[in-house]
Amino acid sequence: MDSLRTFEIYDQIKNFGISTITTEDLLSIIIRSDSREDDEVSDDFDLRDLAFLNFKELKDKTGICDNTIYKLLCSVELGNRVFKSCRLRYGQLTTSKEAGEISLSFFNNIYQECLVGFFLDVNRKLIKSEIIFKGTLDASIACPREILEFALKYHAHSFILAHNHPSGECSISPEDIRFTKKMNRAARIVGIEFTDHLIIGTERYLSLQEENLFS
Repeated sequence: MDSLRTFEIYDQIKNFGISTITTEDLLSIIIRSDSREDDEVSDDFDLRDLAFLNFKELKDKTGICDNTIYKLLCSVELGNRVFKSCRLRYGQLTTSKEAGEISLSFFNNIYQECLVGFFLDVNRKLIKSEIIFKGTLDASIACPREILEFALKYHAHSFILAHNHPSGECSISPEDIRFTKKMNRAARIVGIEFTDHLIIGTERYLSLQEENLFS
């Protein structure tokens, strides 16, 4: 992309908004932000590859240089974080259904098992969402004391936990039940309400609160 075309795109963004820019031009702006780049995005480039392929897989499929792949992956990740931040910032989490729907969105395109805490104020409005652990969730890793430290740090009145199954399978294990009961007892001791623990699959969730597995 030459400099004239670049400035034309910038002018269009300023006057008409970035949503009017074609995907091809968006990719060109990102890739050509460094004049040393010589990469071209092929016509069969699929945007979904940026969500589902890792660095090596993108390199093998596209053949574009490392710096370009870094830029594209960083751009996608930043967009995901902005979307999640906006989605989670507003409104109240008053039901397991609302928390489950938001968690499904939060875990979209996350392929490693993570435990996330949603920390709420007295009106059940979100104060902060925090990835607490990454990796296989078990009793030795998911320590209630460390989770409650986040709740105290954010002065939360209550909190919801959610963890995903990267396999997409949505089921409650005996370990999930034991951890939830242990977490609930610890939260009661310090006077913070543990509202729910959600298991997140590909397209659905399970709530341990709805399944009456808290006590």
